[in-house]
Amino acid sequence: MPIYEYACDACGTFDAIRPVSRRDEPTPCPGCSLPSPRIVSGSTVLLAQRGGNMQTEEGGYGFRHRGGCGCCH
Repeated sequence: MPIYEYACDACGTFDAIRPVSRRDEPTPCPGCSLPSPRIVSGSTVLLAQRGGNMQTEEGGYGFRHRGGCGCCH
């Protein structure tokens, strides 16, 4: 699932793992829970495995990358 960057007015920037369908919706800041808009940048990171302290949300598509998809190298 992609990682997107968001900006909280009170706490600064943070990353969140979100489904593509919800990427442009504000997400709560992990520090203060204020709704935070996405920072639109030229890059998005796809996770190979989960871990760390990032916010995660389950996607509704159920899509799994396969070894030959081009983005999983």
